[in-house]
Amino acid sequence: NRTVTYTSIDPGSYTFHVKGSNNDGIWNEKGKTIAIIVNPPWWGTYWFKGILLLFAVSLIFGIIWFKTHSVKRINRQLEKQVFERTQKLEALLEKSPVCTKIIDLNFNLQYMSSAGVKAVKIDDITAFYGKPYPFDFYPESFNNQMIKNM
Repeated sequence: NRTVTYTSIDPGSYTFHVKGSNNDGIWNEKGKTIAIIVNPPWWGTYWFKGILLLFAVSLIFGIIWFKTHSVKRINRQLEKQVFERTQKLEALLEKSPVCTKIIDLNFNLQYMSSAGVKAVKIDDITAFYGKPYPFDFYPESFNNQMIKNM
């Protein structure tokens, strides 16, 4: 039998060295050598690994891009809803015959209806927006009660 079989050889370069004898039993001490190159399977090549890495990075960036744009789209929709509802609320408050004020948790004036502006007799209320609600704007009965409690 003049065959040799090797299984599970890692990719790389190998040298196969063989010695033989003739029918008289005389051995060839020099022997013969054969250079053998074992190529990796297609999924083990650097080209495939590079393409796979490029695909993975592209997929990650694609997912990030998709998520970012989804959040931006939702934010635009929510901002539009807030704007529309604010417009409706302001229109409703402007039609109100009573003084309506919006004051934040730090007691800063955020909004005052036109009825309120007329009541405090100020031409431009916007100069007071974002600032502490002026003590002079409270009704006199409330001011007197506050002064007593101080």
